[in-house]
Amino acid sequence: MNDIHKAINMVTSIKRGTLFLSLFLLSAAAQAETRTFDVVKFSDRYYAKATANDEDRPNIIRIYDRKNPKKPIITMESDVSFSEATHNVHELPYGEHSELIYEDFNFDGKKDLALMDGQYSCYNGPSYQVYLANGKGGFTHNAEFTRLAQAYCGFFGTDAEKKTISVMTKSGCCWHLYETYKVVDGNNLRRIYSITESTSWFYSGGKIIDGRGKREKTTARYTLEDDNEKYIIFQFKLKSAPHKEVVLLLGDEADYALLNRKNNLVEYSYALAAKGILPPSKKEHENILTFDAENNSVCFGIGDTSYTVIDQPKRLGVLVKQGKRVSFLAGNLDTLDGDLAGIQTAHNVESGSCPLK
Repeated sequence: MNDIHKAINMVTSIKRGTLFLSLFLLSAAAQAETRTFDVVKFSDRYYAKATANDEDRPNIIRIYDRKNPKKPIITMESDVSFSEATHNVHELPYGEHSELIYEDFNFDGKKDLALMDGQYSCYNGPSYQVYLANGKGGFTHNAEFTRLAQAYCGFFGTDAEKKTISVMTKSGCCWHLYETYKVVDGNNLRRIYSITESTSWFYSGGKIIDGRGKREKTTARYTLEDDNEKYIIFQFKLKSAPHKEVVLLLGDEADYALLNRKNNLVEYSYALAAKGILPPSKKEHENILTFDAENNSVCFGIGDTSYTVIDQPKRLGVLVKQGKRVSFLAGNLDTLDGDLAGIQTAHNVESGSCPLK
C-alpha cells in the first residue's frame, strides 16, 4: 500500500511540475514575442505605442489622446519590424524614415499623422497610411494622401509656401517620374505638374503634363544628347529651314529623326512615333525601315503616312505622303554628310523598294 501511495504522489508531483514548466514557457514566450515601444514625445496632446509581435501576428501602432488615454483613437496594423520607435524622420525620397510622422500635410495649420504600414513604396521603400486632423480632436484617414505615400518612392515632400506636395518614382536607371500636387479644399489633391524622364533609343526626355489650367495639357519633349551624336551616320539640313536637320541614327536598331538644332529638340522620330510616344501615332506600330539599294533611299510608314529619304546626285530630301497629299522636303547638298547604306546592319532594317514619286 505504501508503494502505491508513493507512486501516486510521484505522478502528482510530475504533473504539477509539468504544468508549472508549461506556464513558465508560455509566459516567457509571450514576453519574447511581444515588445511594446513608446514613441518618443511627438505631441503635447497625443502619444503612441508600437507593439512588435511574432511572425504570426501583425505589429500594431496605437495613437492615444492624453485627455482620454483608455482607448486608442487610431489602431493600425503594420508589417514594420520595429527595433525602436521614432518620429518625424523622412529622408526623401526613400532614405531613413520613422514609423510615425507628425506634421501639417495639407497646410491648414493642424498637424497630421502618417503611420508606416510596411515597405510597399518603390524598391521596397517605406510606405504610410495618412490621417488628417479633423478639427474635432482626432484624425481621419485620407485615401488621396495615402496613395502618394504608397505608389511612389518613400514619403512625399511638402512646400508650405506654395501649398504643394511633390512625389517621385523610378524604374531602373533610365526612367523617372516627378509629380506635383496642389492641396484643394484642405483634404483633396489636384495634379498640377508631371514630368516623365527616360532614356529611349537615342534620346532623353519624356512626357510633360501641365494641370494648372482647366484641363491637363500633355506634351512630349525629347532631345538628342551630345553623347548620342556619335550614332548619326547620315545627315543633311533642309533648304527651307536651315536650323532643321534630317538624320539617320544607327545602333542595334536604326531610326530616322528630324532635329531642331536651335534647341536640339526631336521634332519627329520614327522609333518614338512607332511606340506611340510622339505624334502622329497614338498606337504602337512595328518599327521597320526599308533600304532601297537601287535607288539609294530609306523608307518607312505609319498609318496612311509614309516617308522616303532620298540621296541621289540631283535629288536630296524627304518625300512625305499623307493620304493623297504629297510633299517634298528638299535638302541642302552642301550640308550632306554620311551614307545611307550603313543603315543595313540594324536589326529593324530590311531590303526592298521605296516610293520615289
